[in-house]
Amino acid sequence: MKKFKLILGSITFSVLLIACAKDEVTETTVDACGDENYTYDDNVASIINENCTACHTTGGTFPSLTTFSEVEANLSRVKARAITDKTMPPSEALSDEDIKILNCWIEQGNQE
Repeated sequence: MKKFKLILGSITFSVLLIACAKDEVTETTVDACGDENYTYDDNVASIINENCTACHTTGGTFPSLTTFSEVEANLSRVKARAITDKTMPPSEALSDEDIKILNCWIEQGNQE
């Protein structure tokens, strides 16, 4: 029983440590945005077009990401795959600058 409590305590501590570390990254990203206002048209469309639309286009790989409304409709998926997991694009992860821009755009309410 003592082993079980020790293992359970270790797992709980590890989960809390990981959760706190993720919160720190988010706060740092928000601070990195500064006073700049990020919009889809001015900042994000070029990142999506250069890195995503070769595959994610109408009739191509799901989901299509060729317009603001399509990106907005799939924002949680884009954030998970391109920013959090860094599994998209499959050829090479986005640059730190591109990730910062996407994060700032999302944090500021993903304006067109």
